[in-house]
Amino acid sequence: MIAEFPACPSLAGVSLVCPDCKAPLRDLRCPDCERDYPATGGIPVLLPSWSVFSEEAMLRTTGGYYAEKTREGAAKRAFRQRLPRVSGKPAALRSRISKMIASALATASSGVALQVGSGENPYALSAAHPHLRWVNSDVELGYRPDLVADVTGLPFPDASFEAVVAQQVLEHVYDPAAAAREMQRVLRPGGVLLVSAPFIYPLHGLPYDFQRFTPFGLRALFDWTEPIALCQDAGPWSALAVQLDSRLTNLFGQRHLRGAALVAGRFLFSWMKHLDRFALSPRHQATAASFLYLGRKLDRQLHPRQVMAALRNRPAV
Repeated sequence: MIAEFPACPSLAGVSLVCPDCKAPLRDLRCPDCERDYPATGGIPVLLPSWSVFSEEAMLRTTGGYYAEKTREGAAKRAFRQRLPRVSGKPAALRSRISKMIASALATASSGVALQVGSGENPYALSAAHPHLRWVNSDVELGYRPDLVADVTGLPFPDASFEAVVAQQVLEHVYDPAAAAREMQRVLRPGGVLLVSAPFIYPLHGLPYDFQRFTPFGLRALFDWTEPIALCQDAGPWSALAVQLDSRLTNLFGQRHLRGAALVAGRFLFSWMKHLDRFALSPRHQATAASFLYLGRKLDRQLHPRQVMAALRNRPAV
């Protein structure tokens, strides 16, 4: 019997396995590896041996991508979250993408779904799609996810989830090909995969910022899926706005001047993202800020020529 972790209600009924060897865990112990995994505050920390993160760093909440955010005070967090966003989707594209996602997830029967990299707002997906029970994973213990896990070695059995979502995560993953294999492994055949990743975007979350993705590279990673949609997530004007915002902030070295420049940049450049409503045709994807891939799990792996044939016949839009 594969062990569960009843201390966390969101993990009730969710089986956990060793992220290294995939053997069933017994009270967070792998009987095959003879490795004990820690838990703190009811949150299991299940990192594979090859992870770029250590259990010790996770338990100190200092070893993730955005540890500084998790330590900021409530007033600072509220102020930061109320600043206008520099990038984003125009209303028409946001509505179209939301409908595509809702339609795809509506076909998933009531079950369990996984959000990889749930971040500081982990409950948006459960609010939008309440027929699924969402398990939130992250590498930031300070965000209070259901469990700490590295997407290159997920601690779940094969075909555990009706849906797997990873939004703006892959750029922070040391081995995105391994991450893609794991996300597809834990997704049941017929299940829905939603992934978004940046294409033209400044460095962030340093030093855990490893790559950028063309739409075709993003789709090619997930060769156990058939595409439902491959499209621009944030457009070229968003890309220009974030570049200008970053350039303004990085003109300064002193902390207080950088902070002032960051706030000024949000107000100076946030309006530009609204111009993306006029940049929805395929020719504008060459300078888009990010892309989104929505796919459905197949019962077989596609040959690279099959993936490329579909991309040639169905360009990103």
